[in-house]
Amino acid sequence: MGTDHRDLTTGKSPPDRAALRILVWFLSPQPFVESCELVPDTYEPQSVHVVFDTTRYTSAVEAASLNVRWYIDSAFRFEYTESTPDGTERSRQWDRRPRLRTGITPALQKPGRPDEPADVAVLRYYSLPRIPINAVIGVLADIEQDDQIGDGLIG
Repeated sequence: MGTDHRDLTTGKSPPDRAALRILVWFLSPQPFVESCELVPDTYEPQSVHVVFDTTRYTSAVEAASLNVRWYIDSAFRFEYTESTPDGTERSRQWDRRPRLRTGITPALQKPGRPDEPADVAVLRYYSLPRIPINAVIGVLADIEQDDQIGDGLIG
């Protein structure tokens, strides 16, 4: 077994700064990204904040963003938010986190939609890999499919 780097008081691993920098490197030049930055700064990043170019969306989306947290134990959290001109906001989250006692992550949680059965809302543990770029591609594909983005995010 490897070393457990989690904080004993919170149960969280520290951010994987190298993985966060790789995600910025990968996402910044993409044509669907308006801006991509490390938050709060490049020296000690805690997350990646991505703002999407909403001209690619077929639906009326005024703003769309993705916040990514990636930890050294390969746990992660993606939070996607979009808003429409009428002020409606929709948020979705994907995450993988280990159980504190066992260290086993049973499933990747995928946000459910009100009209879909609960079993559709849970992806198997290996659905998204522990490699940051592959995981973000999977999340982008899910966003693209749900939002029917015209020119596509990843294609």
